[in-house]
Amino acid sequence: MKQIFKNIGWFIGMYIANIVVEFDIAVNVVLFFGQPGETISSHFGRSFPNSLFAKFVDKLFFWQRVQSHCQHAALSFHGNPKDDLIPKATAEQRVIQIVIFCFFLFIILYMVFA
Repeated sequence: MKQIFKNIGWFIGMYIANIVVEFDIAVNVVLFFGQPGETISSHFGRSFPNSLFAKFVDKLFFWQRVQSHCQHAALSFHGNPKDDLIPKATAEQRVIQIVIFCFFLFIILYMVFA
């Protein structure tokens, strides 16, 4: 009986972990204009490897034994982040995109809920 509860606990834990990862991917795609299937960490490791964003995310994963969580995630997702064939936006362009997106999202939400 104890083993059954242990397996149920493991299943629920994995289910919750999968939901968290999918939420992470959705936030990355919607708010940060990342690639589908890419986490926020991987996106920051690829697009902003030395930015304050990446350093903040690295601090959140302080217990991991890698030098940079974001760059490790980018390497895991892309193989080599330098080999991307699609030109990437600069950090300033990304910030402008994010600000514009948040502005329009705020206007749409205001129109819907006001």
